[in-house]
Amino acid sequence: MCMSLSILAGEELRMKAILTAMGVMVIGCAMLGTAAEAPKAKDKELAITWWGCMSTEVNIGDVSVVFDPYVKPDEPRFDYVTCSHDHYDHCHEETLRKLAAPQGRLKMLLAARGCFYASRIDGPNNWGDTVLSDLAFVPRDKCMALYPKYRRADDPEFPGPTEVVVGRLRFEGFHSDEDPQPGAMYRDKGYAELAGPWPNMGYLVTDTVTGRSFAHTGDIWKAYPEMQKMRGKVDVLFYPLGKLAVEEKVKMMDFIRPKIAVPTHYRILEPDFPIPANFDTKVTEKELYADAALLRKACLGHWYPTPEDPPAEIAAQREALKAYTRVVELKAGVRYVLPEKLDEFKGRER
Repeated sequence: MCMSLSILAGEELRMKAILTAMGVMVIGCAMLGTAAEAPKAKDKELAITWWGCMSTEVNIGDVSVVFDPYVKPDEPRFDYVTCSHDHYDHCHEETLRKLAAPQGRLKMLLAARGCFYASRIDGPNNWGDTVLSDLAFVPRDKCMALYPKYRRADDPEFPGPTEVVVGRLRFEGFHSDEDPQPGAMYRDKGYAELAGPWPNMGYLVTDTVTGRSFAHTGDIWKAYPEMQKMRGKVDVLFYPLGKLAVEEKVKMMDFIRPKIAVPTHYRILEPDFPIPANFDTKVTEKELYADAALLRKACLGHWYPTPEDPPAEIAAQREALKAYTRVVELKAGVRYVLPEKLDEFKGRER
């Protein structure tokens, strides 16, 4: 037994050295399966839950990840949390404080650079009653800014890590959209820390034990050819139902070719929808954007941009994208265990 444990420890060190040499930051790399000991069934189970907006939970074995948590889920039971950008419905301080509670199990929060400077960035970030703390409530050894590994042709060299291995998961960044700019009042004062690029993030996460993978785009607006480097690496892609024009969605799915694609970032007015709608739901999106006070009230009441008829839009996108992927609808708040063969997964059926 001592010899086998020593061999396993040596193999972990060897893999860590290889990954580090490749420029991958490694934090607590763990190998759960060997040729002699295959992963148990419970270590391979993959489950997904869409909570509303772009808040998406993924469970692999006993490891839990949540992307862009917004209002729900709000229990401190996650190992890893990611935030794609600084906007109120993707880097929601009230929710993140609950997930990062000291009694929780948070190992790492990965976020776009802008999330650490949200109070100094123009945009709908400071509409609440409290001043944003720029993630200062997360211990510094449990959070980091990630930059795009899969990036646009005109992207500069980025100053920080573009991928990291934490435990059994590999996180790789890719460039999303809605990149922020520091607020003019701060730029004019010449704060040195506000210089440099501000890419918003999508995340490609791969389980190093089973090889299963999932990606979350954040609020992406345009596809780009460098996405082809992710082709064949994505089992499940979470993307916004709106945001991209249909022709951009077609290009993105063609570039990436995920096995299934799950639309998010929309609301259905069902009584059991996880994120409450504490605003006048009869007010149209056009009316909201025409009245700053009304928009602020609606956003604080958990509004976010959504197509007028999500089921019809999902059906249309399923048809438009069928040559490149299979669009699967989820019911918000329901946990789905994915079959090993993803072509057998049905999701929500209407």
